[in-house]
Amino acid sequence: MKDEGTVPVTARVAYGTRGELNELLKRERKRRAAIAADSQWSTQRLSRRFAAEVRAAWRKRLSVIRNEGELLDTLDALVAFGVRQELKERGWDHPWPLYPPKARNTGRWPGAKQGGYPEKLTFRLPACLENQVRAACWHTSAPAIRELYDWHERHRLILSKRRCSPTGLDDALEIYGHLAAKVTTTGTIWRSGVRRGIEATAKLCASTPKPV
Repeated sequence: MKDEGTVPVTARVAYGTRGELNELLKRERKRRAAIAADSQWSTQRLSRRFAAEVRAAWRKRLSVIRNEGELLDTLDALVAFGVRQELKERGWDHPWPLYPPKARNTGRWPGAKQGGYPEKLTFRLPACLENQVRAACWHTSAPAIRELYDWHERHRLILSKRRCSPTGLDDALEIYGHLAAKVTTTGTIWRSGVRRGIEATAKLCASTPKPV
């Protein structure tokens, strides 16, 4: 059954990211198995009722340590942890006003960079976290997005027919570059979240003693 508390997200990422993730998640799953092997999670010789209680306690514990970044054994947990860290670093980890429907329009936001991310990742994030990211990106970028729309209107004819001197075009593109730098897309946050999640997972794996 679909988890109504999460939503699917697809992100474009740098080449090699999928392979790096697969290796780290494989090692984290081994660490999860080692944690689960602790006697406190054993259901052997327990009645059905007590066994169910132990399994419920394990699921709760698993959710807590994933959320706190102590175990990142799934892609969803890894990215969610990384995205939260990215929001915290930017000072965006707080409630935001609602964003307009156009913030969910398909296609690129004005100022979004194209290309350079050949791999695709799909994961699920808590709906509240996805909404927080989208709202933060929209409200911090909205002034620049409005100016970029105006820029396109002013320079549409010039760009389509190149009816300006090279200097004039260079000046216009410089203004565009300054405005575009003020736009933060959700894709930027997803990629940063993936990278932060990878770095956090690599540290967890490195701190785990290798079996003798």
